[in-house]
Amino acid sequence: TVEFDLFGSALSAGDFDNDGIDDLPISVPGDLASAGAVNVIYGARKGLRSKRNQLWHQNRPGIEDVAELADNFGAALP
Repeated sequence: TVEFDLFGSALSAGDFDNDGIDDLPISVPGDLASAGAVNVIYGARKGLRSKRNQLWHQNRPGIEDVAELADNFGAALP
């Protein structure tokens, strides 16, 4: 993390990997020069697991647009 990245300013839950177990997306809108990102921590039967965590941002394939200064991607989560 980076100072002032606002990690955790929004949280949600959903099954992102279709395994029937909820996962935890965490907003990081101040990451990447405030372009923003979402850190997804995947769930397991006994809680969250650190393995396979992913950081999603606008420069990843499948996400529209490109990361730009002050986008604040991930500032709000459904």
